[in-house]
Order: sequence, then C-alpha cells, then structure tokens
Amino acid sequence: LGSIEILLELEERLGIKLQPTELERSDIETPNNLIAFLKKKGF
Repeated sequence: LGSIEILLELEERLGIKLQPTELERSDIETPNNLIAFLKKKGF
C-alpha cells in the first residue's frame, strides 16, 4: 500500500501519469531505483 501512495503522490506533485504495469517491484524497492526509473521515463 505504501508504494501505491508514493506513486499517487508523485503523479499529483509532478503532474505525471504512471501506469502500475510500467513498474517492476525492483523499480520501487529503493528511492534510488525509483529516481532511476523516473529519469529513464523522462520525468
């Protein structure tokens, strides 16, 4: 549940749309992984 809340907050604050199917568990395991994922997606 915490991961979903983080993703929803990112969408709201950054004005982006993330699809849960785009993410692997490893993409959100750590803050650095999440940052790398967002950079890879161009956000």
